[in-house]
Amino acid sequence: WELCNFCPHGHVRPILVSAMAAPVGVGDVAVATASLGLAPDLKKRIEVMAGHVARSGPDFERNIRAKNASSAQFTFLVGGEGADYYQALLRAHKTQAAAGGGVGGGGGGGAVPSGPTAELAELLRRWPEPRSPPLGPDMERHFAELVVGLEHMASRDAVQAGRHWVEANIGAVAAIAGAFARRICVLQTCAHRLHLLFLLHDVLQTEFARQEPFRPIITAFRPCLLWILRPAYQLAMSSSSPGDEPQKVLKLLSMWEERGILGSTEAAEMRLLTTAKDLPALPSLAALTGPVGSLAARLTGLNPGLLQQVQAQVLAQQAQQQAQTPAPPPPPPRPTPPQLLSILQGVPLASSPLQQAQVQALLPPPQGFTGLWQPGMQQQQQQQ
Repeated sequence: WELCNFCPHGHVRPILVSAMAAPVGVGDVAVATASLGLAPDLKKRIEVMAGHVARSGPDFERNIRAKNASSAQFTFLVGGEGADYYQALLRAHKTQAAAGGGVGGGGGGGAVPSGPTAELAELLRRWPEPRSPPLGPDMERHFAELVVGLEHMASRDAVQAGRHWVEANIGAVAAIAGAFARRICVLQTCAHRLHLLFLLHDVLQTEFARQEPFRPIITAFRPCLLWILRPAYQLAMSSSSPGDEPQKVLKLLSMWEERGILGSTEAAEMRLLTTAKDLPALPSLAALTGPVGSLAARLTGLNPGLLQQVQAQVLAQQAQQQAQTPAPPPPPPRPTPPQLLSILQGVPLASSPLQQAQVQALLPPPQGFTGLWQPGMQQQQQQQ
């Protein structure tokens, strides 16, 4: 199901809010009563929206409501058709969450889970943890010095120096993006992680502001952004007094969406994965791509999107191995008789009768000769 959203330029575009959301049941009397008379598509849209708001909180609802204020598809958010059904679903979700279940399903009367784990697993397959190449020793040392300089304060000079270093090493920007994701996980304080995010924000918005068609820094960092934001947000939420640090992390994500660095779909999916307390475990790539002979058996039953990712990475690894294997040198061409004659003319004169006979055997017969050409006949022809 898709929810319409407005891009920063005012154009309507679809947002994939949930491809895995399970239908919400109507076992509750109030929910069933409020759903009477609603069109099936409107009813389904309300169920998907209520499920996401129940999992992501009121901020998600405010964001959708603000960006779709003039859309007729979301009038149920502001008291229009379906508002009673929407509110009844929210109350049912809240009640069932307090009891440890989901909104009840019709018919059997049992609890039907809303499927947040399956949805997160699907999102993780679209945003896998990237495997970036390591930095060289000198670049790793320089990057460590930049991070240390941001521990207590993200001063303008420190942020500017870090951005200049990233831009000067644009050839290794993929490794630098991976270094950001790895280093932020080991920083001990929320403030230090936020300061590293401020440096990243300056790097991204500076390249975006140039309005160039090719943006290598944004392209290289995009797969790593989730794995840079999530450690900062989760550490802030685990604090006994989080304060406004979690909101600062999400504010950066919203700014990247508003300025067009990220699309609305990308930002919505990153927000769900960043704020989720626990992420489901997925099969590791090493376990999937073990022995080549057992690859097909190991991939049986996997999600098609993950299967394509694994196959693409296996093909890329095979292509890289073939590229690293030097090709054998081509065999030298066999010389033709005129070439052989020119070569023999430059060879020193044979010193023994046997060598002279071998040389004579290699010489071609004269033009127009018929019969069996034997060693010594060249010399007889010359004497005649």
